[in-house]
Amino acid sequence: MKKIIIYALIPLVGILSAKVKNTNKKSARALGVEQTPPANYNSRYETNIYYRDFEGDVSDWIPDAGWMHSDGNSSSPDYSFNSPNNETTDAEGSALDSARAFWNMLSPDIQIPEIADNDDIYFKFDLRCDMPDSDGDADIDGYLDDYYGVSVRQIDAVWHASDFNSNNGNSYWAGDEEVGGYLNSWIQYLDTPPIDIPSTGAVMDTDMYWYIESAAGAAGAVPDYPEIDGWDQAVVLVSDDGGSTFSPLYSDNGYDFECGYGGAWNGLGCLPGWAEQSAWHNESFNLSAYSGQNIIIRFAFLSDPCYATSDPECTGLTYPDTGFQVDNIVIRSGDSVLFSDNADEEQQMVASGFGSWNDVFYDYCDPDIGSRPGSLDWQTYEPGLAFNGNVMMDLSDFQGKTVRFKFETRYDDDDYNPTPEPGTGLWVDNFGIYVNTMYGAPTGITADGMDASAMISWNSVDSIAGVTYNVFQDNAIIATGVMDNSFMATGLMNNSDYSFAVSWVHPSGEESLRSGEVSVIPQAETVIEYAYDDGTSEDGINFGSQHSTAIKFSATGMVLRFNWYQMQSGGAFHIKVWEDVDGVPGGEVYSRIVNNGSVGWNTYNINSDDPTLVVTGDFWMGFSEFSTTSPFGFDTSSENSTTMYRTSPSDAWSLISDAGYIGNVMIHAVIDTDSNITCPPGDLNLDGSVNVQDILGMVNSILGAILLTDDQLCSADMNGDGFVNVLDVTSVVNIILNGE
Repeated sequence: MKKIIIYALIPLVGILSAKVKNTNKKSARALGVEQTPPANYNSRYETNIYYRDFEGDVSDWIPDAGWMHSDGNSSSPDYSFNSPNNETTDAEGSALDSARAFWNMLSPDIQIPEIADNDDIYFKFDLRCDMPDSDGDADIDGYLDDYYGVSVRQIDAVWHASDFNSNNGNSYWAGDEEVGGYLNSWIQYLDTPPIDIPSTGAVMDTDMYWYIESAAGAAGAVPDYPEIDGWDQAVVLVSDDGGSTFSPLYSDNGYDFECGYGGAWNGLGCLPGWAEQSAWHNESFNLSAYSGQNIIIRFAFLSDPCYATSDPECTGLTYPDTGFQVDNIVIRSGDSVLFSDNADEEQQMVASGFGSWNDVFYDYCDPDIGSRPGSLDWQTYEPGLAFNGNVMMDLSDFQGKTVRFKFETRYDDDDYNPTPEPGTGLWVDNFGIYVNTMYGAPTGITADGMDASAMISWNSVDSIAGVTYNVFQDNAIIATGVMDNSFMATGLMNNSDYSFAVSWVHPSGEESLRSGEVSVIPQAETVIEYAYDDGTSEDGINFGSQHSTAIKFSATGMVLRFNWYQMQSGGAFHIKVWEDVDGVPGGEVYSRIVNNGSVGWNTYNINSDDPTLVVTGDFWMGFSEFSTTSPFGFDTSSENSTTMYRTSPSDAWSLISDAGYIGNVMIHAVIDTDSNITCPPGDLNLDGSVNVQDILGMVNSILGAILLTDDQLCSADMNGDGFVNVLDVTSVVNIILNGE
């Protein structure tokens, strides 16, 4: 049996005139689209979640009369599905390109899983395309002649309790509030639970309303499907085998027609139905034929491909039809009520169904040029090959849904190319749905800072033999083909921030996702992080705007970093370093505003601001607050520091314990204690160079004009004999003269 849709450009009176669906499609050549290569999935591996090679039992796939399960050709091993391209499938028509016969093959219901954010889910299949009349008139009209397409739709139950157009409270409505009615290609079911019908029989009464596309023009509109005498339809069905099969249930008033296109279009065959508009009324159904049986009653609404309330597919218009409604469903046997549901109280009805078809892509054969996939030879049709629609054949919008696929061929009324030349048609094999998963990133990455270097380590990938690793430093790759799960990065600058990440490489050459970054600051062995807290914060502490907090440290060396623990993200404050004067903070030697800290430990590189900041003995490090300052971490499980605060720059310092705070503010001082920093040979004034100023200082010290500090004495005593004399001056002069 053939199904036909007439071109909108050439209206033929009496041939499906009420069902004009625009099937005009242009070729890639006409659209100026070049043949595209398939998708290149690097860093991924493919997992099959559904696959059929069409061998053995294929009864769950539903071909219509234009498709057949065949061993005439196959990709592997013996069978495929074929939609022939010859007189058996050509459309009925007289003028070239006047009509389309369309033939569908439906998949079973397939569950699409949820996938990770970085994964892809898609389908692909093998095909062989022998449709010679793809463009037999050489684009005289600019459109394809014979072509094929793939569509998908999801289970999307729309029956629901609603007060829309209801005459009493709620009713059950097969409709969508957003469109005010229904859409094309719906299969919508509303089922009762299983009901036992006693031997004395039963009757079902229910109130109904429908406003559905008129059946006018349906009878005889499809010459090779003469039974069709209606379009969209409402129908009541009954099952006596637990829902495996359903058959029509007739009311006392009967139906408006016996074979609706809504059922035929959706692969359900001929079913009777109601249409047009009927006000709320009661329909009664005699159930005596099911006495002594357990039954399920189904209220079904089925729409064909055109003229729904919202009709973007065919006309681009909207219509006043609202769909199908039922209410006050009551099943009685004598005086006993076996079942009732009025959509207002306990709702027992179960909704199920499919939404509209979503076109994925259309394509065609191009045997002369060979630019389209599978032309006269088997090829895998995979993501990236389509030239229109959902090019990547992406199914991510259907995650967690149950879907059904439709393969559709559309043939015109001849095989002209440029003379009649039938083909074997479209062959489909090895259909599968796949998840393309990024190879997972290495885990457990750590970085240990060392002197001008860093050791990067991570968990090895043991599940695959022959894996190697790539190492990235500050987003630039610095090593490939690393065999072990560790790497020493060298040539680094001490006290500078570096970030490292790692990926692993499959023996096939595919690379995994990159790990998260880990940060490290290389530092000499002489660098010490001074702290009093135990690293964990039991509370947060703030004194308020313009308040200052200072912690006493004791060290000799260069100040590198200020580390602090923050309880909340954001905020701003002043980092402060003070001299020690008689056991309290004295003169300020460093100040810097920092902001936008994160929760947890943070660090600021003081040395990048002031590379000459040196402390000797006791000093104080802390902060001055703004109104936006976030709380600092406060370790209440220990108290071994001297911590002071003041309420303003002009106020005196007090111990925080005087304010009732017992614990350690979580601030760390990072100091490089290398003696060459505080005692550089010959550099008495610590200006970073040895020059005549240092000689003058040594001479004045020898003459007794000045008194050198301990650090200056250390720098001036060049031979380490404990004295500063003319021998040391001579050594410094030689350094200057020799440019050392």
